[in-house]
Amino acid sequence: YRAKAIAAQQVDELLSYFLRETESTGHLIGIPLLPLADGSLAEINPAGGKKDVYYGSWSLYFTESTPWPTFPADRFLDHRIVQPSRLRDKGLNVVPLDGTAAIRLIQDRIPRRPRYLASDAELQWIGAFWRLYSSFSDSGVLTYDDIDAFPLIPTTQPRFLISLKEANTPSAFASPLPHEHWIISPLRKLGAIVLDHSHTLSGHMHLPFRIREKLAPIAFDVLRVVRFMQHIESESAQTISDVLAKLSQ
Repeated sequence: YRAKAIAAQQVDELLSYFLRETESTGHLIGIPLLPLADGSLAEINPAGGKKDVYYGSWSLYFTESTPWPTFPADRFLDHRIVQPSRLRDKGLNVVPLDGTAAIRLIQDRIPRRPRYLASDAELQWIGAFWRLYSSFSDSGVLTYDDIDAFPLIPTTQPRFLISLKEANTPSAFASPLPHEHWIISPLRKLGAIVLDHSHTLSGHMHLPFRIREKLAPIAFDVLRVVRFMQHIESESAQTISDVLAKLSQ
């Protein structure tokens, strides 16, 4: 197969023949009949193993790019496979790419944390993920709630990211106007986070419009600063005076 002596469509035809002959799939276990997007063949195995193979309507929904190389190509069926859904619900390691599957793939790259200091390689990957996000969202693979616990949102601190959930806490602020930048340092000492107003990752790559819409209500104003102080006071059992005393340390 790797030598291109046979094509993915021929392997697919062979698999279709086996599936037509009998309803049982037990005789297929262990046979490499799953053409993958990386040009290799995967064995058919029972569901629930360590490595499921995902399928989806790449040509219909993923017009700008396929899920790979953002995610490993050996986790996806070759896009030339006809009717991959015929393998669904047969107790095999072939499943549709849905929100649950996508979350597993994301977790293979970055941890689910409210705050995270990312490596340069992770920043590059997150940029690639955001480029793919609109396709995932349009096809129903991912929703906002699926990704809101992952640190994917840039801040003004280099390589420091927060989750969408964390961005909607009292500790998060929009970037202030230039003449107000002096207040960023004192707020950081108190544990505040300031979002990158440009919403960029990996150079000039902007966050998707839908995500920027979600972040738009986050403000930088006196009322939000007061609420942040009150939040610290309630969470740490300290008075406002105690909180402000930290600024002189």
